[in-house]
Amino acid sequence: MCAHPLMPVYLTGGQDGSVQMWEWGHQQVVCTPRPPGTFAKVTRCRFSQHGNKFGIADGDGNLSLWQVGLASQCNRPFFVSPTKVQLM
Repeated sequence: MCAHPLMPVYLTGGQDGSVQMWEWGHQQVVCTPRPPGTFAKVTRCRFSQHGNKFGIADGDGNLSLWQVGLASQCNRPFFVSPTKVQLM
């Protein structure tokens, strides 16, 4: 789980590979960039310093970068690593 640096928004990454964005104080998900059962478990999720982007890494070494904005923009990343990455 990680918090947005400026807004009351949080990212959660699951063992089932899902990623969800939540707004503090609300019970409904803002958006689901990655649905459950599609990818390996999420190992890291982080917002950028300014909060306009976030990154997701998973157990298979996949790294994807997403733009924060309208819920419709949560459908796909703007960057996916062409090779597997190792996080330290």
